[in-house]
Amino acid sequence: MPAKEPETLKKKIKELEAIYNEFVKKLNELRAERSSIVSAIIKRIEEKKIQEVLNKLKKQI
Repeated sequence: MPAKEPETLKKKIKELEAIYNEFVKKLNELRAERSSIVSAIIKRIEEKKIQEVLNKLKKQI
């Protein structure tokens, strides 16, 4: 039995490494998605501010 324990440990370590690598991959995907969403929100806010300024200028004319 003791000869099998190191093999079992190595197998479990590899399984844990695979799980960890998948977790890191998903985390990076979520970070990229979050960045994309934040960029889109910032762009909309900027567009809204520009439109508000244009509307104020039109009223002054």
